[in-house]
Amino acid sequence: YKDFSLCSFMAFKYKEKDYITNLEELKKYIKLTYDEETQLREVIKIHPMKISKYYLSLINKEDKNDPLRKIFIPSKEELIVSGDYDTSGNKKIQKQLDFSINILKQHFFFQLIIALHTAGFVSEKD
Repeated sequence: YKDFSLCSFMAFKYKEKDYITNLEELKKYIKLTYDEETQLREVIKIHPMKISKYYLSLINKEDKNDPLRKIFIPSKEELIVSGDYDTSGNKKIQKQLDFSINILKQHFFFQLIIALHTAGFVSEKD
C-alpha cells in the first residue's frame, strides 16, 4: 500500500480506517481463491482479524507462503481447538494462588479466633 510508510504507521494518529478488519476489504489487496475465502470467512467469525495497511503492504501478494501473510492473515488451522488458549498457564497459576490464599485465610482466622478466645473476647457461649 503506497500511501503508508513506517513513519505514518508508528505515528499515534493511525486510525481504525487504516486497518483491514473484514474479508471484503482484504480482497481488495490480496487475491484469494474461493476455498481460501470460504475458510477465512469461518475463521474470522471466531477469531477477529485486524491487519494494518502498512503490514499488509509488506506482504508479497503473489506468494501464498509469504511469512508475513502467514502471520497476519488467519488460516483454517486456527479453527483447531485442541490446544489451550491459556498458553502461559495463568489460569492454573491463579487457581493455585486462590487455593493458597484460602488456606492462609483459614489459618489466619483460626489463629485469630484462638487468640480472641484466649484473651477473653470470645466466650464458649458465643
